[in-house]
Amino acid sequence: MPPATTIIISLFGALVSALIGGVTVWLAIRKRLEEDALGRATRRTTALQLLSEEECTLEQVHDECVAMHTIVTVKADTLGDMQSFLLGETERVISEAQELLGKVRSRRQQVEAALETLSPVALESVIATAYHGKKRAEAQLARTRLSRTEVLKAYGV
Repeated sequence: MPPATTIIISLFGALVSALIGGVTVWLAIRKRLEEDALGRATRRTTALQLLSEEECTLEQVHDECVAMHTIVTVKADTLGDMQSFLLGETERVISEAQELLGKVRSRRQQVEAALETLSPVALESVIATAYHGKKRAEAQLARTRLSRTEVLKAYGV
């Protein structure tokens, strides 16, 4: 084979190899960018989901308190002198539940407004705070349900 043909074939092989290497690097970079974007989207979704779950649980706490307040109001003849005390307690707990709901809704609005600009560290902080808030709300719901059951049983309602 003439030397010119060998050189042309070698150059063509090197060009094809460089092209394949370039495409491989481009695909690897693109894959990495897509993974980063997917990770950010997943963290944003997780943060909003946890805030929604915390808010929903606190709404359940509020609803339980309103139900307890209604029962205490309706059972005035059974409760006698204790009705005013129990009404005061249920109103206090309803007020606390509304305050907690207000805080969660405010925090959610702040997070939604700044979600796109949050750094990964700040986003992880939001997730951790929302997770702990959700757990506290679940514990509050369990306490409220237990309290309602125990109070109503103690007073024969």
